[in-house]
Amino acid sequence: MHAQHCCTVLRIINKFRSETTLGVSSVRVRYIEIVHPQESHSLRPGGAQLARFVLAGGAGTAAQYLVLLALVSGGGAGPGRAAFAGAAVGACVVYLLNRRYTFASRRSHAAALPRFALMASSGAVLNGVLVGLLSAAGVHYLLAQVAATVAILGINFVVSKWWIFR
Repeated sequence: MHAQHCCTVLRIINKFRSETTLGVSSVRVRYIEIVHPQESHSLRPGGAQLARFVLAGGAGTAAQYLVLLALVSGGGAGPGRAAFAGAAVGACVVYLLNRRYTFASRRSHAAALPRFALMASSGAVLNGVLVGLLSAAGVHYLLAQVAATVAILGINFVVSKWWIFR
């Protein structure tokens, strides 16, 4: 068995059919359909996939903060360098979880990783621009950050689903 088949999705499908004219109240048909991850990509409900995307982001953020705290508190690193290291670790966590868990992508790392890096760096720049613009317009910086996060999360989900991990 190939490693790529270890993620095969099995779907059990039940169908019901009524035939009251023949005196049969219902017939239940059950069959199993084998769907490979590449094919199941479009079968996953968008809401569940978005929830997994948000959870992956939360795990990446948790890893980012843990590295930041560990390096500043216990490692003696400066906050700037620790924040950079934390962000890099967090991005790796997000990439791996989204590739494997959220989108079940079989695209090679050589193809997906540069796209992810471009999206992540573009998102960081866009985040700074949005927070800056909203703050300059009088929005409290924390509310501006929440608005930017929601906007960028939506953009990143679409880009990840249709360009990076497809």
